[in-house]
Amino acid sequence: MDWGGQAGNFYEFWRCAPQCGGPDLNGCLICCGHWWCCNVFAMSSLYSKSLNQECHLIPHCAMVCFCTMCTCAFTRYNVRRSIGMSGNLCGDFVCAGCCGCCSFLQVLRASKVEDWNYFKLTVPPTVAPEINFVRHACIK
Repeated sequence: MDWGGQAGNFYEFWRCAPQCGGPDLNGCLICCGHWWCCNVFAMSSLYSKSLNQECHLIPHCAMVCFCTMCTCAFTRYNVRRSIGMSGNLCGDFVCAGCCGCCSFLQVLRASKVEDWNYFKLTVPPTVAPEINFVRHACIK
């Protein structure tokens, strides 16, 4: 259950910095945009990257749409093997079935943002106006 490194423990769902980029506004906007609005595309991209393949409508998007549980378990299995963690496919199915959210967040922490960033979106950094503070000295 403990993958070490960025992935950490299975139950550490509160750790979101690696899976959503940095803990900044840009990373949060990209993460929320992908996983709330376009989750089929993001999951298809992550699944295909775990197989070292290009993302295609068939089989990757079809697999996500019609067999989400299997896709999550297979993605977990492939990512776990790629980072060198021990385990088996049966355990990956149990983790994905019993606590899919915790399991999936652990997979995201072990993956790079480029693996699921389907649209290759980047949010331009906001430029705050420069404010000069003038220190006034009181002369008595």
